[in-house]
Amino acid sequence: MVGEKSFTLLRNMGISKIGTLQQMEVFTMQKVLGENGINIWRKANGLDDSLVIPFREQKSMSKENTFQQDTIDMDVLRRTLISMVDTLAFDLRKDQKLTSCVTLKIRYSNFDTHTQQLQVGYTNSDRKLTEVVLSLLRNSIAAGC
Repeated sequence: MVGEKSFTLLRNMGISKIGTLQQMEVFTMQKVLGENGINIWRKANGLDDSLVIPFREQKSMSKENTFQQDTIDMDVLRRTLISMVDTLAFDLRKDQKLTSCVTLKIRYSNFDTHTQQLQVGYTNSDRKLTEVVLSLLRNSIAAGC
């Protein structure tokens, strides 16, 4: 639970395990990482005064699929998206939830990622959500994504 810069600093110091952090002097951590160093040291030693929040309502649901092999077969893409929407819509209904936002993320083999999002009226209808997702797919294709 450290950022990229802190991670690099810690690795350069030869620290790769929490046990090593636990054995360090808090002063050393403060000298290297400032206040954040103290926080990291405290958490590594099981010292955390933050409130425990026992329940937080889920804000989003998602499904992802990674193909074993890259594809430009639109029928495969459509069938995959429809299956994913069916599963999500079922989960929404099972949990008695509705959605008002649909997001389509496409990541290519070179890791370029294109995301489109559309606000919709509250729904958990697989038919409605499928229409929206396929529309987003058509828009992505039309935009050359």
